Amino acid sequence: RRKKTAGQTLLKERLLREATVLDADILKVSSFVNHMVDVEMMEACGEELAERLEKQQPTKVLTVEATGLLPAMFVAKALSLPCVFARKQRQISISDSYQTS
Repeated sequence: RRKKTAGQTLLKERLLREATVLDADILKVSSFVNHMVDVEMMEACGEELAERLEKQQPTKVLTVEATGLLPAMFVAKALSLPCVFARKQRQISISDSYQTS
């Protein structure tokens, strides 16, 4: 098993090395998070988040449909939980869904 802060350390190193500041509120991380994913780093982040959340005894991992899906899957895997993702729009094939805006 990795050391407890491996995800945080890997993410911090990548941010400092490769992230680009687009403006005060936007950090471009597409080279390792969005468009081309560093799977090892994402898994380490997921494992670390799982360790931090374990005491709360979650029953599911809920995330948004887009960028949040990858880290959430690794959190769910580490906690042996299902991963549920919220969609922006209701899917036609799912009749028992809840929608809010």
